[in-house]
Amino acid sequence: MRHPGLRTFQVVLFWLCCSFGFGCGGNGKSERADSGREGGNADVSPPSDVGARDDANTNMNMTSDRCAGPAGRTMRVLFVGNSQIDFWNLPRLVSSLSESANPSCPRIIGEKHTRGGANLDEIWRETNLRERIQNNRYDLVVLAESIDLVDHRPPFPELFFSVARQIVQVVRASGGEAMLYATPYVETPERRGFREMVEPQLQLGAELGLRVAAGGLAWLRAWQGMPSLDLYHEDRGHPGFVGSYLSGLVIWATIMGRSPVGLTNMPVTDCTDGPCTPISQELARYLQGVAEESWRLDGRP
Repeated sequence: MRHPGLRTFQVVLFWLCCSFGFGCGGNGKSERADSGREGGNADVSPPSDVGARDDANTNMNMTSDRCAGPAGRTMRVLFVGNSQIDFWNLPRLVSSLSESANPSCPRIIGEKHTRGGANLDEIWRETNLRERIQNNRYDLVVLAESIDLVDHRPPFPELFFSVARQIVQVVRASGGEAMLYATPYVETPERRGFREMVEPQLQLGAELGLRVAAGGLAWLRAWQGMPSLDLYHEDRGHPGFVGSYLSGLVIWATIMGRSPVGLTNMPVTDCTDGPCTPISQELARYLQGVAEESWRLDGRP
């Protein structure tokens, strides 16, 4: 893999110099955020060490990292979860990010299997997920557990471990791979819940040899440098467009095993949950650097 460019180095150096104190914010409510719907993003700017590029192209084409293999490949990816996946149609957003990558990287064809308000156990028992996996040739199945992982202990995390093992077994028997996506948590004082979401998933990832896209930890990293950055939807329980963009970058990097620096700042996706607010090149570069660091340090077993 080629080393990231100078700008990526500056971003990573910035993070290495950061302290680990997180800003506080929120309304103090821990609401059910897996089922509901334009939260605005604060008028904030990235840290000053992330400067503007010389080019004027608003679509940041072609990450410098190449993928192994010929151009023109596709990858079918099924996203399993609840409204944390539905908001801004995360599978479509990740697919759009993949279309801006180096031509050597596969283009993702993202699909979703979701039920609002449901955890993985409910989806596994009450929907046709097993049959869908068995009857389709998915290259990858991404599993996103609900906030029950934090809010309902017990039976979680043991229930998550049990059902995830079953799903992974079926995915592998069907010729595919599985991956975990640790979603962000609802807005709370002191931004609690994020680490509690990812820790059981890292544990299972290490046990089963699964990659983990630690979306929630990437949000915490973003707030270290930009404490007032609003990543939430107006309901304060779901991701806003910028939050979904950051999570999508982490997911793409984890799938591809490549830096997301250089991907588009203008992904195409559904904007029914609110306006798809334009993301400036400056902010996009900052979030891409955050996502790269999260991929390298947070999510691999």
